[in-house]
Amino acid sequence: MRRINFSEMKQFSQKTLPTERITTNRYTSKTIDDKEKIKSIIKSMINIQAILAHHYSMKRDFGITELTGSTSWFITENIYEEIDLFTFVFKNVFVNTTSDGKPISIQADYAKESAYEAFAEILEEDQIDKYIKHLSVEKTFKDDFRSSAYFEIEKHDISIVKSVYFDHLIEATKAPEMIGQLFIDVSGFKIDEIEQDEFVQQFASRVKHLYLMVYDNEIIENKVHYRKFLTWCL
Repeated sequence: MRRINFSEMKQFSQKTLPTERITTNRYTSKTIDDKEKIKSIIKSMINIQAILAHHYSMKRDFGITELTGSTSWFITENIYEEIDLFTFVFKNVFVNTTSDGKPISIQADYAKESAYEAFAEILEEDQIDKYIKHLSVEKTFKDDFRSSAYFEIEKHDISIVKSVYFDHLIEATKAPEMIGQLFIDVSGFKIDEIEQDEFVQQFASRVKHLYLMVYDNEIIENKVHYRKFLTWCL
């Protein structure tokens, strides 16, 4: 793993949309009392799983439940039905659209308590996507590297295996309109474990450059916590 400067990172595979060309619309949260229905939504929607994995780990490791700014991508052609599913899981749902009204991404804030409970049960039942589980949920937070830094992951020679999660991340990165870079939270890993991890290498094999960013993302009880995120370009 090679340490680099921020300026060396080829952050974006393509240009992102300027903010003046983006409109954000808020969708009303909806209530559902059927936990099995919520579990079904989570299991069927890999993008919801990815966001909930981050929210769940932050609640488990730090007691933080009021998380905002979780931007995701659409995985179906029925975008408005997909938005509807998000409103059952999160308290705040925002959709970013282009100036001509085309939805391009979704932001989900404040996971509902019912969603946390459903996610925990699905995790216990081992029905979470194995790549999301391994990278973002399985391990608890490691505070082993306490400074901001940037690295490029060196790839190993491996055969690519099927991953729905990774496929969707790649497709989202290829989208003609982007409003920001995607990330994978790997804060449960020690710094020297990340490059050697099989699943990290699986994703590295799919992209041109895979980077690890470490920075002081959280301040909890007057202590700075350095979190680790993977980002990439194609």
